[in-house]
Amino acid sequence: MRLAFAPLHKSAFGTAAGIAAGLGLFFITVVESLRNADASPLTLLNQYFAGYSVSWGGAFVGLLWGMATGFVAGWFLAFSRNFI
Repeated sequence: MRLAFAPLHKSAFGTAAGIAAGLGLFFITVVESLRNADASPLTLLNQYFAGYSVSWGGAFVGLLWGMATGFVAGWFLAFSRNFI
């Protein structure tokens, strides 16, 4: 039981979540740009992530923004779990 409720390492969990979120957004953007989906709902992300667009360049910007956002979300999730 003690191992199941051991504290999470905040920066490791944040890094893992950041990598997963960044790569996920990168691959989704690449797929949508290959489909030439101009009316994709992903275009709404440019209102939150500066420089993002559904294009190859936007995929790399999305990778960086996804990693940053995922890191913060993962770090906060680990912090909250450890606190409770």
